[in-house]
Order: sequence, then structure tokens, then C-alpha cells
Amino acid sequence: MAEPRAFYRSYIDNGERAGQVKRLHVMREDGTRPGQQGWCGTQAGDVTNSGAVVLHALPHVPPDGLTWCGNCVIALARRALRTGDPVEAPDA
Repeated sequence: MAEPRAFYRSYIDNGERAGQVKRLHVMREDGTRPGQQGWCGTQAGDVTNSGAVVLHALPHVPPDGLTWCGNCVIALARRALRTGDPVEAPDA
């Protein structure tokens, strides 16, 4: 499995991440749209008024103010169990 990446939506409010942005998603690197969506199906590309901020290494913990998307984490864990391919975050 490719080194996992993460992303979140970037609604901007006065130069800071807006309050409605709460989830850090895990980028899906396989399937029909690799690098274009999270494991939960959330669009990873730019859309109107919301770009994607991509973290090119999956962090051990989400940035301040964000929590992991539960659906992404569960889907990635199921894939790792099914394939026997461990998912490892890079050393901090």
C-alpha cells in the first residue's frame, strides 16, 4: 500500500480554518478514483469555496481542531486486515 495521506476541507474564514471543518479524512489511493477521495467517499479535490488541504504523510494525531473521520478509519482498517498489509504512520 502506498504511504497513506490525509486531507481536510479548507473553508476559509478570515484566514483560519472555518469552524464547520471538523474531520480529517484518509485519502484513498486505490479504486476507480485514486487520490481523489477519502475512504468515506468525501471528495478530495477542490470544489466551490472549498479547496482540499492534503497532508502528504498520515499524522499520528489530527491537527488541532480536527478529529479523524470514523468511516475513513474503519474502512482503512478493514482493508489492512483483509489484505494483511499494515498501515503505518511515519515516525513523528
